[in-house]
Amino acid sequence: MKTKVLFKIGYVSIFVFMVIAAYLWYLYFKNSFGPEHDIALEFQSGNSINYINATIDDVDEAIPTYYFRVKNNVDKKIDYKILLEQTQGNDGCTPATTFLPSEIVYELKKDNIIISTGLLSELSNNVLVENSINGNSTNDYSLRIRLDEDIENYLDKHFHYVVKLGE
Repeated sequence: MKTKVLFKIGYVSIFVFMVIAAYLWYLYFKNSFGPEHDIALEFQSGNSINYINATIDDVDEAIPTYYFRVKNNVDKKIDYKILLEQTQGNDGCTPATTFLPSEIVYELKKDNIIISTGLLSELSNNVLVENSINGNSTNDYSLRIRLDEDIENYLDKHFHYVVKLGE
């Protein structure tokens, strides 16, 4: 009778141990072989930045602000880059009607705090920001682009840029 009870306790102990071990292996392999980078760049109103017939005397209220966020969907901390790349518009752009990156000033805010400002030509490899994001969190950004104050020839010129997540 005692041996039957001891065998039953032994079987239950082994079963519980196997269940716990299987669950721990599942957690280990889930984190090891799960998605390495599962981050998303979400835009409030699209990732295209177009400014047609820009004027140098734009007041702050007239300059559009582009809002976007980086969202991490995994439990790991991830490094990322946000790129600002010049694109060709479909409105008959020519070099004569397009602003140069040295004529455009940007202001980037993260969580409503200015983190970067300067000329677009000063960006290295089009990288607007390099940052990291903790697991299951979100970084909110806003971007404003305006003409440099020293520009004299600005009538009938414009620019096209796109914001995207880099590697």
